[in-house]
Amino acid sequence: MRQKRAKAYRKQMNVYKMTFKFKPPIQVLVDSDAILEAQKLSLTSIKESPWTVQMETKLFITQCCINHLYNSGNQEAIDIAKTMEKEDVIMMKRKLQTIAFHL
Repeated sequence: MRQKRAKAYRKQMNVYKMTFKFKPPIQVLVDSDAILEAQKLSLTSIKESPWTVQMETKLFITQCCINHLYNSGNQEAIDIAKTMEKEDVIMMKRKLQTIAFHL
């Protein structure tokens, strides 16, 4: 990663940490379309997210997105999704409501 871009990412993450009280590990909800696009373009951005945000990240995917990947038949994208933690949609909504309540 270029030095100037890395510095900009670091500054932006510091703003998020101060404003929204982000703390490691950063939890990222990944969509099936993002995985398919990254795989189609041979990008490793999904796997390299810790280097991009320069913090430890935890990648999540919902069961409906995994089902969408199975329907697409793209085995490489399915393998990428299997490395992520599964998150229930109901639990994710509760977490978001809790965060919104505290803001």
